[in-house]
Amino acid sequence: MEIKNIDYNNKRDADFIRKSVGSNRIVIIKNSKPVSPK
Repeated sequence: MEIKNIDYNNKRDADFIRKSVGSNRIVIIKNSKPVSPK
């Protein structure tokens, strides 16, 4: 899964990623390090 144009510093976007991504998925955020949602 790839999500583009996400502002990693935006708490709402970060919460959206955590809620919408499975625990075994890694989301690559544009201009950011890969994030492993907990």
